[in-house]
Amino acid sequence: MIVSIQHKIGEKIQASYFSMLEVADKRFYGFLFSKQGELFIIENDGANYKTVKLDIDPIDMQKDEVILMGNMFDWTVSVVTPFAKKIYALDAETLKRIGEHTIDRTPGRWDAVSKWTFPVYLTLEKSETSYIQPYFHYIGIYGFAVNLIIAFLTVIFITGSPKRKIFNGIYIFLTGIAGLVALLILPNSKNK
Repeated sequence: MIVSIQHKIGEKIQASYFSMLEVADKRFYGFLFSKQGELFIIENDGANYKTVKLDIDPIDMQKDEVILMGNMFDWTVSVVTPFAKKIYALDAETLKRIGEHTIDRTPGRWDAVSKWTFPVYLTLEKSETSYIQPYFHYIGIYGFAVNLIIAFLTVIFITGSPKRKIFNGIYIFLTGIAGLVALLILPNSKNK
């Protein structure tokens, strides 16, 4: 659903996401993200609601992470992208940029290896909702391919009954390298 909100006379905002907040400072009521990647606050000046644009570069709602911290003098907005961390200092009254700093971020070994070793991970929150519950996040098919190969090799080379081999293969396919390590260091059930 596309909602157009009046920003200034003659301008429209194509809203893509809205987040309402309950804060002690009743100046603003929430954040509004436009389809162009602009970030606004919805402000009440006593008689009317209006939008005020934060003076930051456009963000990608699918890839970037935004962290806002503010006090009575200024706001600090951190935008973490896949390639950099941009930190903006904004004046608390006008939300105009006072300064900025960029820290380049090169994808490290973890970014390259994690898609091969951990195809799914579990968190207790999701960016689209404020509910706390377990969420599975799917990273890619590469990890399942590696898990399948490890599971196949485990079924072939680790001794045990056929039922145990099938269980171990399925367990390693689902858990990957962490499951293989657990099977190797835990005592065998037949030795009990």
